[in-house]
Amino acid sequence: IPWNTLSFKGDFSISQAHSWVSFCLPALPPHVTSTRGGEGREQARLCFINAFIGSHLLVTYENSELTFKSDSVTTITILKQVITKHATNLGLKVRIATDLNRDSVPHFLRLLDPKMQTQFQRSRQMQLARAMSEIAEFGDDASYLDPELQYVVENREAIKEAFDESKRVLEILYGMVTDLYIDAKQQTSGQSGASAQVPLLIQLLKEYRMDAVADFVLKAFR
Repeated sequence: IPWNTLSFKGDFSISQAHSWVSFCLPALPPHVTSTRGGEGREQARLCFINAFIGSHLLVTYENSELTFKSDSVTTITILKQVITKHATNLGLKVRIATDLNRDSVPHFLRLLDPKMQTQFQRSRQMQLARAMSEIAEFGDDASYLDPELQYVVENREAIKEAFDESKRVLEILYGMVTDLYIDAKQQTSGQSGASAQVPLLIQLLKEYRMDAVADFVLKAFR
């Protein structure tokens, strides 16, 4: 897994680190479950997998040190923003280090790809169903059509239902890719990616070819 890494070092306890982690990941119990590390220090380690797309998050912390590793640039960005704010509100001085791995971009997009392909196929079938609606309406014989078009004509209602249900999923997927680009741009150059480039990315997503989308997002690292 191509990890992106975020670390915090400063004058905080393992309990304080746990409170920050549990704020970001609310399902955690309120108290630390820790072990003794190689040097006898109290340490905690947590591992998560995103149930929607399968991305990963590893968390390790001890007194004065907290480290996150994820194959999602956006996960690292959100954690950095939230925990930095909490530390600042407490008046704590922490040293923050971020190391983004450009290889995580195509890796993350590959995790999204099966869902994107499914949504793209549903969208294409819906377009065909609309185009073939006249044949279905007048009951013309569709046997002369190729198998895909026959399927569309015969299953137009099911296709419409599946497409309507998938609209929200498609919005989520587009949002995840857009956030990936914006966050990579902000973390690597300090510049906002929310610019005229975002509509171009959305257009690429509508035409969807994973390699083209990956090439576009990787521009944020240049």
